[in-house]
Amino acid sequence: MAAAIAAGMTLGFSVPTSAAGTLDANVTVIGVGDPVMSFQTMAQTFVVVNPGQLSEVDLHYGNLWFASAVKAQIWTVSGGNPAALKSTALAAGTVPFTADWHSFTFTPMRVDPGQTFAIVLTSGTAGSNRWSYNAGANYKAGTMLVLSRGSWSSTGLPSGAAFLFRTYVQASAGLSIAADSAPATAVEGTAPTKKGTYAGATGAPTFSADAGTVAADTTAGTWTWTGDKYDEDKYPSAVTVTVADATGPQSVTFPVTISGAKPTASISVGGLKQASSLAPAALSTPEGTSLTLNASANSPDAADQAGTWTYTWKVTKNGTALTPASGAAYTVPTKDEDTFVVAMTAMDDGGMTSDAVTVTVVGSEIKPVATINSILPADAQLNIKAPQETLNFSGTCTDPAPEAHTYHWAFGDGASSPLLNPSHAYAFAGTYTVTLTVMDDEGVADTATAHVTILSTQQSLAAMIAYVQTLSSLNKGQQNSLIAKLNAASDASARGNNNAAHNQLNAFLNELDADRSTGKISAAAYNTLRADTHAVQSALGTLNRFLEWWPPAA
Repeated sequence: MAAAIAAGMTLGFSVPTSAAGTLDANVTVIGVGDPVMSFQTMAQTFVVVNPGQLSEVDLHYGNLWFASAVKAQIWTVSGGNPAALKSTALAAGTVPFTADWHSFTFTPMRVDPGQTFAIVLTSGTAGSNRWSYNAGANYKAGTMLVLSRGSWSSTGLPSGAAFLFRTYVQASAGLSIAADSAPATAVEGTAPTKKGTYAGATGAPTFSADAGTVAADTTAGTWTWTGDKYDEDKYPSAVTVTVADATGPQSVTFPVTISGAKPTASISVGGLKQASSLAPAALSTPEGTSLTLNASANSPDAADQAGTWTYTWKVTKNGTALTPASGAAYTVPTKDEDTFVVAMTAMDDGGMTSDAVTVTVVGSEIKPVATINSILPADAQLNIKAPQETLNFSGTCTDPAPEAHTYHWAFGDGASSPLLNPSHAYAFAGTYTVTLTVMDDEGVADTATAHVTILSTQQSLAAMIAYVQTLSSLNKGQQNSLIAKLNAASDASARGNNNAAHNQLNAFLNELDADRSTGKISAAAYNTLRADTHAVQSALGTLNRFLEWWPPAA
């Protein structure tokens, strides 16, 4: 469209022979009595017709142009309006007071067909500009605009009108850039380089690259690109170097090849560090101990060193290959006198694999360790151990060897159990010696010993009295009232009158219920004393569990 308009609107004038380049987009028909527009800032958008370098814009003054030092600029266009400054006229000079064309010369800027720009005319005094326009131009490739109250607008302007303008595009070989033929190669961890040349720059050129850095020798017209110290699988397969001047940017793209470097692997455990370049090392460790071998690796590439390593462990046990393992550590499960040969390789995140590093691990015999952890009432609310009360026995077998074990508890009253954590109740008060024997599948054993004291009725009641005396929520009189009933039960038991002792304990429970309902005693203390009371009654042989052993209160 712009080309057609330009061709159809050039009657009535001659193109100055001094014009910088070829006439491009334009509205140049000067009609009889063409009017002028008077604003501080005015604009005409246009579409580029020919490729090249925009170098000059001519504007027509119309009559009585009063402004001096008028400035013409080229702006980019967004949404149909001037958006951002692109280029400014080198000099406008002082506008003569005659109706004529005036040329504004720009530093050549590269343009391509179809691009839209805006010619923006401004002066230092509001309303002093005069820019001629043709009301019947019908220039559909651009729009006449004025800046009013901070906004660009064509509202109220004649339909189809266009400011009179001429743009000139000069053909030029322009800016060029080339890369030399030498390949850009390097080993990972070292920086690749590339050289090249450039020519045809207007003014001082600038250089950039989408990776690495570029240095230029502007005297010789050469440039040198230096890449980063790339990892072999993370480098850019191609790099683009760009040179730019006032006419725009020009780029060249070249391939980059980074080759991998083999890493070095090491195995360490304790004071041993076995590198792949050394002879196989041997270790001896007790059977069943979880001997952990730690892997490490080194690469000349810092990116690999900080990246993800893949470690592969190939193991034979007594000459038979085991399933390969992976990870930064490998635990050798030595048993009996097994012999393990362990070979490890390290691979970096680019697929480069080290030579194998090997160690031999031999197991030696070690016996298990038996431990008695605790002997506690099965009812966690109980504070005493009394006859007929079920106790839980907790034991531990420590053996680094992954082998089977047998257990034997001797409770000290003639009873025993083959379980590791059994339960048992003693029929009578007394102190019993308890042993736990642990034996591995080779017959090697260890024994642990503990003592458990089962309280008599009087001892149990004394322990309950001592517990009541610790309850600060009860005053002294309330404590004494409960203690009196416990003492009465103890006396009756000492006389052999178990029924009387049982009744005194029931009275103790009734008072305990009353204290709890009135908030004088906590639920936890109530539950402990209630469980202890039932344990004593059970030891007396007077407790009817179906009638009296109710679930503990919440």
